[in-house]
Parts: sequence; C-alpha cells; structure tokens
Amino acid sequence: MTEEEIKDRYKKVCICRSVSKGTIKQAIKDGAKNVADVRRRTGATSGACKGSRCTATINDIIKEVIGN
Repeated sequence: MTEEEIKDRYKKVCICRSVSKGTIKQAIKDGAKNVADVRRRTGATSGACKGSRCTATINDIIKEVIGN
C-alpha cells in the first residue's frame, strides 16, 4: 500500500456518512462515473447535509481518477 493510499483511506470526504477518499476512489475505479453513481455505491452525499459539504470534492476526485 502506497503512502497516498494510506492517506486516502483515512481522509474523510463525506463527514456525515464517514466515507473516505479511498472508498470514493475505489467506487470510481469500479465504474462510478458521477456523483449519483458514487452515492449508490458508497452512501456519500446521503447524510444530514445532503451533499452540500462533499459534492464538489467528489466531483474533483472523479476528475482526478477518470482524468476529465
């Protein structure tokens, strides 16, 4: 496991649902192409704030992983 993978495992992106960056990256690698796909696979954006805190970050991670 690389240092980046370790950091991603512990960095929480969705605070309400306690979803880590690593979990979101894995969902994207497994086929999630947008925030709705990530929500279905991880539960991110479905907490108390309904994604107001994490949606922009999730979009950035999608761009980072997919490369668009």
